[in-house]
Amino acid sequence: MYDLSNKCVLVTGASKGIGAVTARRLAEAGASVVAHYGSDRAGAEEAVDGLDPAKVRLVGADFTDLEQVEALWDEAERWRGRVDVFVNNAAMMLFGDGFNESIEQWDDIWERTFRINVLAASRLLRRSVLHYLEVGGGTIITLSSWAAQKGVTNPATIAYGASKAAVHNATQTIARAHAADGILAYSIAPGVVRTRMSE
Repeated sequence: MYDLSNKCVLVTGASKGIGAVTARRLAEAGASVVAHYGSDRAGAEEAVDGLDPAKVRLVGADFTDLEQVEALWDEAERWRGRVDVFVNNAAMMLFGDGFNESIEQWDDIWERTFRINVLAASRLLRRSVLHYLEVGGGTIITLSSWAAQKGVTNPATIAYGASKAAVHNATQTIARAHAADGILAYSIAPGVVRTRMSE
């Protein structure tokens, strides 16, 4: 495993699934990890249980509140003086009834999904780019989805697939625009992973 002992990494959505495992593996590799959670602090605590407490900082932030999103980045940056890697992982998947649901339910699902999966994520992408331009570079890793590439198989999750396509494209834009500035931006599109969300 790589030695990440001099790196500070912010992982969003670290209380369960891919985010929880990512936060744990990074800390085991020596990184200082800011493990974000929304409402599930117990899940974040479980993810980092047994790790050196000096290497892990749990930070709660409700991603429906963009002021809390901004405060998350501020706290992550203050902790070690910089954030070397931003793992853009947090997301939600709401199920509706596809094209048959009421217009009220349709709008609600799209608005809630995009507020967390796109607006909150884009705020952190923006903060990471501005920070990396100031400190001379850094790394962004966005967890997109296979659904962003192919479209979802179930129209009940159309908003989720579209949201993942949006953050994938935003990350590609950063890669194209700022690679010369030392900002390395990657988008990972996992297949179906056995997490609580996918189950």
